[in-house]
Amino acid sequence: MKVVVDDVGRMFMQSGYGALSRGFLISLSRYSRFKIYRVPYDRKFAPNILDQSELLGIKTLHPDDADVVLRIGSPKVFKYNVPSIFYTQNALADLIPEWVKIMSNADALIVPGEFDRRVFERYFPNKVHTCPQYVDGDLFVPRPTYRKEGTEEFTFFLLVRMCIEKVQT
Repeated sequence: MKVVVDDVGRMFMQSGYGALSRGFLISLSRYSRFKIYRVPYDRKFAPNILDQSELLGIKTLHPDDADVVLRIGSPKVFKYNVPSIFYTQNALADLIPEWVKIMSNADALIVPGEFDRRVFERYFPNKVHTCPQYVDGDLFVPRPTYRKEGTEEFTFFLLVRMCIEKVQT
């Protein structure tokens, strides 16, 4: 399965969503059973961004040539010809009408916590899934002795797989 990550070029930026996007791209490309691609953006990396060569080594693909698109970032207008999953967050008590309209195109939404889940579910019942934000596996190394149960995969990968399987049915 071909999954294209569209972060609107944020992986090149020194920002919160940029770090999140870089983390997802690297982790998904290293550990996912899916073929991971990124949308081609003609940009240069901001100074001091690590893993540039690994990120640039992830092949590019136009979203319409994928099986599913994982969109990471704040809501901006988008429309794909394939199923789409939107990973975003909200720091407001409610969603602005523009965001509701934009995200209505998504087949599934992933948010980082319960606060966001409650807000997004008001507008998108049965589409919202909760998954904590990316954790740098090089800094926070899993310790099997601390976790005797569960799966070997990160929760996010399980959620992405579940969302992809759901939008394909």
